[in-house]
Amino acid sequence: MLFLHGNVFVGICPKHKTKGFTNCVCSKCASPFRPTQLLYPVKDKDYESSQDIKKEWDLLRHQLEHAFVITIFGYSAPKTDVAARKVLFDFWKKNRIRDLGQIEIIDVKPQEVIEDTWSEFFVRHHYGIVPDFKDSYINEFPRRSCEALASAYLQNDPWSRYKYYTGSDLLEYQNLIQTLVNSEIARAKDNDLPLSRWP
Repeated sequence: MLFLHGNVFVGICPKHKTKGFTNCVCSKCASPFRPTQLLYPVKDKDYESSQDIKKEWDLLRHQLEHAFVITIFGYSAPKTDVAARKVLFDFWKKNRIRDLGQIEIIDVKPQEVIEDTWSEFFVRHHYGIVPDFKDSYINEFPRRSCEALASAYLQNDPWSRYKYYTGSDLLEYQNLIQTLVNSEIARAKDNDLPLSRWP
């Protein structure tokens, strides 16, 4: 997850370039995370002077060039935010597999408004708009949304959908996801594969 304008709940360890919740510690040195800088909603935003913000945008550029599925939570990409829109659209257009990729937007605005805002980002009908995280593709296929999408679109073999998070208990959701992580690790070990190559 990237926080392009900072986040009051996200902190970083400047020494080890790790990030997490502000009430947690760095996994490498156990130092408390320091709060990230915030970029407030002003007309001319400076995405370069804050190293916290700049790093998030650098990661975004890289991910946009290589992503198969992109999920956007509530960011409206206002026309006045010229610099941000330019980065988003320019780097997404460099992505060599974007004709096959999928954009998912989680936002409560009317669908027509969202489609108008993001129209140049979409490739044909390769997008989805949902008002709630619990209805999102990444909630139906956590940690495997790219594989599920590829199986459905490229192999004509859709997976069964299962909504993990229903909005009741975040800890329960985290525990459900942890079982998936444990399963991936066990299967990778059984097949002598690096975790990143687990099918």
